[in-house]
Amino acid sequence: MLKKIWKNEKKDRKLELIGLLGAVSGFLLLTLPTLAKASIWFDEAFSAYLIRYDFAKIWHLTSVDVHPPLYYFALKIWSLIFGTSDFGLRSLSVFFGVLTLIFAFYLIKRIFKSTKTALLSMVMLAISPMFVRYSQEIRMYMMVAFLSILTVRAFYEIYLVKNSEKAKKKWRIIFVLSAAAGLWTQYLYGLTIVALWLWRIWVLRKEFFKNKISFWVKKIFGEKWLVLNIWIMGLFLPWIPFFITQALSVKSSFWIKDLSFNTIPNYISNFFTFVNSGDLNGWWCLVIFGIVLLLFVITSRIPKDKKYDFSFLGAMAILPVAVLFLLSLPPFKSIFVDRYALSGMVFAALILGSLVSSVPRKSKKISIALFVLVIASFIYGNYEIIRQSGFSKTSNETTETRQIIERIKNIAGNNEPIVVTSGYFYYEAAQYSTPQNPVFFTGWNQDYRIGSLKMLEEESAHKITDIKEFSKKYSKIWMVYSYGETQKDGLDSSWSLVSQALFKDKLTGSNRYLVQEFSVKK
Repeated sequence: MLKKIWKNEKKDRKLELIGLLGAVSGFLLLTLPTLAKASIWFDEAFSAYLIRYDFAKIWHLTSVDVHPPLYYFALKIWSLIFGTSDFGLRSLSVFFGVLTLIFAFYLIKRIFKSTKTALLSMVMLAISPMFVRYSQEIRMYMMVAFLSILTVRAFYEIYLVKNSEKAKKKWRIIFVLSAAAGLWTQYLYGLTIVALWLWRIWVLRKEFFKNKISFWVKKIFGEKWLVLNIWIMGLFLPWIPFFITQALSVKSSFWIKDLSFNTIPNYISNFFTFVNSGDLNGWWCLVIFGIVLLLFVITSRIPKDKKYDFSFLGAMAILPVAVLFLLSLPPFKSIFVDRYALSGMVFAALILGSLVSSVPRKSKKISIALFVLVIASFIYGNYEIIRQSGFSKTSNETTETRQIIERIKNIAGNNEPIVVTSGYFYYEAAQYSTPQNPVFFTGWNQDYRIGSLKMLEEESAHKITDIKEFSKKYSKIWMVYSYGETQKDGLDSSWSLVSQALFKDKLTGSNRYLVQEFSVKK
């Protein structure tokens, strides 16, 4: 008997290892080959430029922008090992993507006590479009996703299952450290903590009607829950003055669209296909409607002994999105951006895999139909990621700064600089600056009061402050404009236009880049 049990356990471990390696390998095949395909866009360029400085300077420059500094510290360390190329910097997000997959596997296995369910959930997550897309970006979203998974696992071990006091103490430490690290990475990581608070209140709702309010409040804040949250805020305390300054000085919604009837449909359609709902053709709309319908059917057939666990995962998927939506309603300024709720999408993908695996045998045909439709939509979504490479749904334009600068380098000679006039565009172009064709920006027309441009205020090596003095150093200069301008004059009367080329956006067809070649009269 013991021999049979040991043999089955060995078989499960082998299946687990093969499944883990397979899912991670599939994820890497979706991310690594195209990791450097797209040019970095402004947000990524800001990250890449910021890590040129030391840690103290990163702290300072982050404090005048809109995010806390932990991700930038991690990126700085990563760049010292793997370099500062597009591939090298983006690989940090791939690394956190792999960690998220592995920790998600063990979370689902712990909840449902099934290797099969955990593997299927992990596969769903590994190929989900939004997860793949933001594993290819030089931003903190995948680090936040990983820390969210770790925090939720710690919460589960502390409050939802039986554990020894020694084990609970270990998980309390992990909970506090992961939650504090999440807040130091991105403020909206806090949506995960809020979701756990709301879940705890919901679970104890019956106590509100059975007992006095004081008893209900005591239960909510008890079991060291309040103490853990105080520890989290204590670890975050050194950054709170900077957070308050940012909150008072930064207009967070200056580029974020107001909520509309399409906000939630867009969130859902991007989750499944990486296409906004208004741009999705009828067949794919039908597929998503089919998925939603099947989800309603399957959730009504969840076994009673698993409903609690599914409701917990559902809360982690839905509540962050719901809270983000509510915080974006008037009179508040909108902060709703799909990627800000990426942790919710991670749990949504895990739920899909768990549902397909956990339904009763009599509902297998429905679960298979759901599995086929979800996989089909995810495959299409990954195709759209490749097709939309470099495209921003916020600005409705494609970034091809690297491709434009490479065109210039192919025809330009040595000591022929590239000049841009926008500080925002300079961050993108500076990533591809070389000693032969250095990138400069004009320093007299930048608003350094804006946090994201603060780095450029003290820049001296590549800032042009006197155009006449600058012109004396070169016989030929290249100008690049990135916002659809069709004609510009030279910055100095000594410049003579030799040639120019207008480049259109590959997806929208609108004017995107203007490149001008000038000779300088001596």
